[in-house]
Amino acid sequence: MPKGHTTAFVALATTVALLASACGGSSDPEIPPSGTKGSGDLDFGNAETVAADRAGAPNPSSVPPEVTAACAPEKSPTISAIKKAGALAWGIGISPPFGFTGSSSRWQGVDAESAVELAGILGVKPNIVAYDYSVMTTALQSGKADIVGAQLFDTPERRQAIDFSVPYYKSGQVYYVLKDSRFQTIEDLDSPAVKFVFGTGTAQGDLAKKYSPKAKQQAVALQGQLIPYQFLSTGRADASMGEAAAYPVLKQKFRNPPLAAIGKNGRVATSLPTAGESLDPFDVAFGLPKGDAGWKGCVDAWVTWGSQDGGLIAERVDWWLTNQTKAGG
Repeated sequence: MPKGHTTAFVALATTVALLASACGGSSDPEIPPSGTKGSGDLDFGNAETVAADRAGAPNPSSVPPEVTAACAPEKSPTISAIKKAGALAWGIGISPPFGFTGSSSRWQGVDAESAVELAGILGVKPNIVAYDYSVMTTALQSGKADIVGAQLFDTPERRQAIDFSVPYYKSGQVYYVLKDSRFQTIEDLDSPAVKFVFGTGTAQGDLAKKYSPKAKQQAVALQGQLIPYQFLSTGRADASMGEAAAYPVLKQKFRNPPLAAIGKNGRVATSLPTAGESLDPFDVAFGLPKGDAGWKGCVDAWVTWGSQDGGLIAERVDWWLTNQTKAGG
């Protein structure tokens, strides 16, 4: 991770109180017509346009020559195929503020804007399609997606099936329970009487085995949600787990009954969990088809440039984390 950016959400916890509503989505939604142009004739495809002067706005023309050279068609069969198709097939997951759709039905968030930027670097349009996290690797293996930008955790299990770019973000996790439940600490959750659910295809199951190994685990479909809240609200489960930075979004969206977060120090009392309260942060990176070193070299060059202090990807992440009220619709 580039120096300084790994703790972006820590400073956020002391400076910003976030309120937002997350949006759901299907595993393969109907895509709005492409061709939407932004500032400087940048093709936003089926992503929402962004003002050129906004922090972290996509700007392919600002990339240094070494990035452009790394992404030349002759460097990779994948890049050559993308150029021939005229579109970058970008798989995305429903994970506000990284990927979501608003009232316009166009894609928004960190990864949607990153899709626009990388497509611009390649000289093609972005074609963003949502996939459930349980089929992200399959989308890459089958050639349906050239890259997955879905706040995807880089895990050893996934690395057996796909390649990953260098990371661009660290994602800490917390437990989620109903606010009026008896659970106050992680120790309370480490019991055979506790039913823990997590999204199929996500990495929270392995993390829960470390912190609450005695709890009964069940993998369930997320159905376009950040956490399987319906299992908590109906009493079919006692706890789940999700990203710490999403706590303000989840509190706003799921209020009947309301949620509470539990971290290393017990229930979270602040608007956003701090790094000290979060469980084992995951590296977040872009997923790539296995075996194309040239394509990985292109994406790595772009991410390394963009995620350094002051880089566009770093600014994009920070802007969306501090403006989660925009992740509504």
